[in-house]
Amino acid sequence: MLEYIALVKPYKDSTQNNQEIVNELFTLIASYFMLIFSDWISDTDTFPVKGNPNVKSTMGIAMLVSLVIYILINMSIMGKALLQVAKAKRRTRQLIKM
Repeated sequence: MLEYIALVKPYKDSTQNNQEIVNELFTLIASYFMLIFSDWISDTDTFPVKGNPNVKSTMGIAMLVSLVIYILINMSIMGKALLQVAKAKRRTRQLIKM
């Protein structure tokens, strides 16, 4: 799906195409994280660095951080679009008053 969106660009607006690519990338990354939470990785596996918690705990934190980044990216894109609409409406109202 990611390749289709990147090549075909189904949306007229480039911002929507870019946002959809980011959404697909996050879905792919989250899918890779899900492999770590399966029974394929045991609970006792640890990183070679002394003092680190087990792999599943560390990857859980990494997944939460990536989720927060993903949400912030989407909120900033939507906020930017909202501000553009608000500015356009304000200009329209000012022109009507004149």
